[in-house]
Amino acid sequence: MELARSEARSEPGTAITWLIRNAQAARVSSSADDELADRARLGARVDQAVAEGMVEVVSDFEIISGRRAGDAVELVGHRRGDVVTHRTDLVVNATGFRPDLGFLREIRLELDEIVEAPKRLAPLIDPNLHSCGTVEPHGFRELAHPDPGFFIVGMKSYGRAPTFLLATGYEQVRSVTAWLAGDAAAASQVELVLPATGVCSTADGGGSLRVTAIRELTAADWPAVERIYAQGIEDGEATFETTVPTWAAFDAGRLPRPRLVAVDDSGAVAGWVAASAVSSRAAYRGVVEHSVYVDRAARGRGLGRLLLTAFIAAAEDVGIWTIQSSIFPENTASLRLPRGCGVPHRRPTRAHREGRGGPARRPVARHDPDRAAQRRRPRDGRPPAALIRTRAGPDGPRAGVRSSGRGCRWSGWSR
Repeated sequence: MELARSEARSEPGTAITWLIRNAQAARVSSSADDELADRARLGARVDQAVAEGMVEVVSDFEIISGRRAGDAVELVGHRRGDVVTHRTDLVVNATGFRPDLGFLREIRLELDEIVEAPKRLAPLIDPNLHSCGTVEPHGFRELAHPDPGFFIVGMKSYGRAPTFLLATGYEQVRSVTAWLAGDAAAASQVELVLPATGVCSTADGGGSLRVTAIRELTAADWPAVERIYAQGIEDGEATFETTVPTWAAFDAGRLPRPRLVAVDDSGAVAGWVAASAVSSRAAYRGVVEHSVYVDRAARGRGLGRLLLTAFIAAAEDVGIWTIQSSIFPENTASLRLPRGCGVPHRRPTRAHREGRGGPARRPVARHDPDRAAQRRRPRDGRPPAALIRTRAGPDGPRAGVRSSGRGCRWSGWSR
């Protein structure tokens, strides 16, 4: 903006052209419903400069190459199916940015290779999937690195993603500070309400999913949980069940903790996770089989991973050391979920299903940590420490437990 105004005053013959890849400059233009007033005012200044002819916008221009042409520069690119050339005297490029992490070379970092953000945070902020208004709540767990007690917060935590908002940073710092102070409950209770208006709105026409809290599942949530459960049964790839149980049966068949629901900004339940014990024997009291169900309208937006991450943390708090799951190979979304957390899977076995269409046999992929830990009887009801991988946390592996070095594990810990 300052360039346009100063050149217009000092060099009246100067022409400023703005080449953009998109059909319109939606992410920097103004919006009457933008909840961030200062950003709206800045966008209005951009719109005014374009309307007054101070800046010419050339949309749909994807640069292929640049070359010298005497004292000028030629930019060659694709535009609406054609190869075109734009000639100019000076190029001021806005090609994004990446954090300078050189001063952290002696620290063990775990970064996504593309976004260059912490690995557990990267899929939540990927600019190809999210705008600044659809980032899910996150805190110390997603910001931690392998070195104990080390976190990256604020704009640098977003790596190359350009969608950071100060409100996100404030909640990051609050969660990390609570963890460092020893208040695990406060650190885990992450709530984030971001503007989904203005340039933070999504362009898919279907609205955005804004998860504001993950909390315990209660009897009052049953109508929503029942509806989402019915969707999973109807899809035919989530469970062998053919009918939704009653609340009494559901309540009796699942552990009282952890049971969690994800709630959006309207208060509606968008997904849930719960678990059942695999055996009544005391030696297996820390081994469970879990289920994650997400509302059809909320699928494909990272909610399953968010629920799983919260479930892992809550499971550790109640003494669960092994979480396992059985997944149909056709259920590719569910298969990606544990694999994204580095969880190994067994070769498919075959399970019997009776229901619609009569008896059927189909393969089931099993996901769990070391099988040997379940075969050997642990002392005082706990797993053999040498055989259990731990989920590495910001305070390092628990005493006496061999760490896998991966940031997201389903397995447990020993005291």
